[in-house]
Amino acid sequence: MAYVSVSRQELSQFSRNPHIRKIIIGGPKSMNFKVILLFGFKKAGKTSVISSVLNYLYDVKKYHNFRFVLEEDIQSTSDLVEYVVNNSVLQYSVTFVDTPGVLDKQGYSDTSSIIKEWYEELLKEGKFCLDAITIVLKSDEQELTWPYIHELAAVKKMFGDDLRVNVLPVITYSEILPQPTAVKAMAYANITFLEYYKVNSAGFAQYDGKISKSLYSDYFEDGLLSFKRYFSVRAYDLEQPLLSVKTKPCLVPAGT
Repeated sequence: MAYVSVSRQELSQFSRNPHIRKIIIGGPKSMNFKVILLFGFKKAGKTSVISSVLNYLYDVKKYHNFRFVLEEDIQSTSDLVEYVVNNSVLQYSVTFVDTPGVLDKQGYSDTSSIIKEWYEELLKEGKFCLDAITIVLKSDEQELTWPYIHELAAVKKMFGDDLRVNVLPVITYSEILPQPTAVKAMAYANITFLEYYKVNSAGFAQYDGKISKSLYSDYFEDGLLSFKRYFSVRAYDLEQPLLSVKTKPCLVPAGT
């Protein structure tokens, strides 16, 4: 089993802030596109989710002797990075906006601040669009602390508080059974969502012998099924995205 780094191109001078970046994966962009913002604690696994989902988007099978990765050694994200994924199994391009993880520290606001800067910069240029927000939580997360809740509230206020069908939680480090405790944590924090999706990125990593081969295979298959459901939900069938600039709206793919 080998890692294969995806073909990628980073745009220079995408933002005035060097910590706001944009990376293109998979060649030229389609006219139709979706934009998804990832939000979560530090080390919740946001970047690993993007790395794992590339294997679904580029149709990697269990029997293939390679796995696609963003980077072989994924570090905690300190920048806001747009990953634009083109020419995949979808009929449209999809952009994942990876954001710095929230720290459980009183008065913390760095995550919402850089999201606001990214948002206002694109809004001013008439290029802003957002289709969904994915909350990324570790499976065993028992409580969403006040710094997390305050940061999420700031983001919701920024984009408008109508975040129901457009909230797509992804639960990381998940076992196939039972229900993750993180689901209850979201309910206690009054986060409204229709469905959640589980993934264990160990199934998309190079096999290291720390788990059985059968469990490794199950993680991969279960992850692919979750991603298939994730890209089939109603949030992607909306005639209007969660938020877009009216003078330059998101283009919605025909037949979706």
